[in-house]
Amino acid sequence: MLAEQIGTPREIWIARSALGRVLGKLERDNEVEAQFVKAADAIEAVSSKLKTRALGRSLLNSEPVREVYKTLGRQPPTPIA
Repeated sequence: MLAEQIGTPREIWIARSALGRVLGKLERDNEVEAQFVKAADAIEAVSSKLKTRALGRSLLNSEPVREVYKTLGRQPPTPIA
């Protein structure tokens, strides 16, 4: 919540995905998906602001990001820059 209040998308997706993993271990599936969807939204916000395609590709191909999209059953978006 603090990351959202101060507007730091990087910390938002990291916190949301971590919370999603914890909720998954507690078998609270509806809440898991909601957290990972919010994490994916924050990842896309970060990715859209990167200045080069290489930076976007690096972020979107990182293991933590791939984990978020894998959990959602989706592929990360293609870098825009």
